[in-house]
Amino acid sequence: MSTASVQHCLARLLVSAADRRELRADPTAVGRRFGLEPEELATVAAIDPDRLEFTAGGVIRARLRTLRRMFRATGAIGDRGWLDRELDAFIESDIPLAAAEDSERWLAEGQRFVAWLRAREDAYRAPHLVELARLELLRAELLYRPAAERASAAADLAAGLVAQLDDVALLTGSAVSLGAHVRLARFEYDVLSMRAGDPPPARADTRLALARRAGRASVAAHRLDGGTFAVVEALAGGRGPAGADAASALRDVAALGLLTITDLPGTGDRRAAAPAPRRSRVPSMSEGR
Repeated sequence: MSTASVQHCLARLLVSAADRRELRADPTAVGRRFGLEPEELATVAAIDPDRLEFTAGGVIRARLRTLRRMFRATGAIGDRGWLDRELDAFIESDIPLAAAEDSERWLAEGQRFVAWLRAREDAYRAPHLVELARLELLRAELLYRPAAERASAAADLAAGLVAQLDDVALLTGSAVSLGAHVRLARFEYDVLSMRAGDPPPARADTRLALARRAGRASVAAHRLDGGTFAVVEALAGGRGPAGADAASALRDVAALGLLTITDLPGTGDRRAAAPAPRRSRVPSMSEGR
């Protein structure tokens, strides 16, 4: 029961009701389709069908529950029942992947679901729903990755140090970077208004920086103008910002809590080690936010 063919067959049986029905009706056809040896097919065919249905039902319910909560706002603005229909079709076709941490497994599943929606958006002509799903996925990444929580504490320190600077030009020569608690994204729609429950908008280029808040299981969304977005985008790409307004833009970005700083000239004794992040429970992926 350790061959790749057997593992693939079992994984499909857990997600596909059609495959389970076929196993009951014609085990030989299942074995042929998955390339099983006779002894492998005999082992698979011997699985108690009621137990298989019970196990598959538990897996499906867990996936539905988590994805519904991850994409709650997206489901709320679409046609009634559309999200459940898409989730049912996605789960029927997608084999869940193993991961060392449950949160990483659920985040990977969310990523695959967004990719699924993007591939199918023409089917229901609602690209604004895909954009909102992208926003919710980015929020989930910041909420459930420990590195984001740790980086948010360092960003609080950076904001305090920058506020003390007499010469903002020092920022362009210091080791500043976008923190791991930040996600930078452009959207074709005003996804923040959509998430607040407003009607689907017309297309609108929207530039956002999402940041995990220090000590809290929440995410702030900041609208950025074109110049500030360019500065932050340069940092995200590992490039130092340039231009006459770069230092001032960096100060604004630091004040939003988006930066981490490892070496800030001119602060002297005011530099301090980043405080240990306050111990706070990272919410379960199955909990509401």
